[in-house]
Amino acid sequence: MGLPDVVYLCGPEVGRELRYSLRSLANLPHDRVWLAGHQPSGLVNVERLPVRQKPRQKWANQEANLRAYCEQRDGTERFYLFNDDFFVMSPIERVPVWHRGPIRDVIDGYGHGLTSSCNA
Repeated sequence: MGLPDVVYLCGPEVGRELRYSLRSLANLPHDRVWLAGHQPSGLVNVERLPVRQKPRQKWANQEANLRAYCEQRDGTERFYLFNDDFFVMSPIERVPVWHRGPIRDVIDGYGHGLTSSCNA
């Protein structure tokens, strides 16, 4: 099994932080870097998956961007999902799995009545 790709979900609001995040990938072994969604200009050594972004629909756009990567055939099965504000500050061999615990606890923590409609 080879190295995983790094996938960035890019909306139109992506800024210069993306450049810093891309530079920080020197600290992480990876295969290709993909930009899915909005395509900022002036970036090199990245694969591009342009996805039309709908105004004021951030979450729908993010889903469409992720789907674009997952449905294309050139990516790796395992990949790192990054945003422009993710930075690899020191060398690591792989990104550890981080999560907030069981989904039931996460939902309960929001306290917005979500538990009544979720059977997690």
